[in-house]
Amino acid sequence: MKYILTLLLIIFFFNKSYALEKSILSEVLYDKFQFLNNYCQEEGHGNLKSYPGITFTDISNDYIKDLIIDWSGALCEESYSAFAGGTGGSHYTILINVSEDQIKKISGMYEENISEGIFNFWTQAINITFYNKSPYATVLELFSHRIGCEDIGGPNTGSCKSILYFNGKNLEILETRIPIPFLKGE
Repeated sequence: MKYILTLLLIIFFFNKSYALEKSILSEVLYDKFQFLNNYCQEEGHGNLKSYPGITFTDISNDYIKDLIIDWSGALCEESYSAFAGGTGGSHYTILINVSEDQIKKISGMYEENISEGIFNFWTQAINITFYNKSPYATVLELFSHRIGCEDIGGPNTGSCKSILYFNGKNLEILETRIPIPFLKGE
């Protein structure tokens, strides 16, 4: 009986958390992404074909879900690069300890860091990973284009990365512009 009660409590809280994520997701999709469809139409690219990529995960190491929006996932019917960088990069918005109040502050994808706990990055790619230097745990790697990194690694540099740590709603840069050599065959 004790195990069944524990299982039911876990299911109840999981469903409640999932429902909150779906509620926040709906708020983002319906109220905040309307400007994407307007942009597609105004620029003559047809209608919006797909929404930005959305990830719920804890990157702030506090066991509270954070939201990552990858704007390059938004595609217009006649332009697949309208919201992505010309060199395959993307714009990411990260909301630490995501709340409906934060979402209401987002009005577009080209904003600066508009509020505590909301960060915007133009970058080639991101990666959520474990950082093995104590006391940090989960960190975010930002990868930069080769053009911005040649001066630190020479002609054999393929790109570079920075390692960021989110401490609550604050951002700490742990390492920056670490050269990444070309892979053989590139």
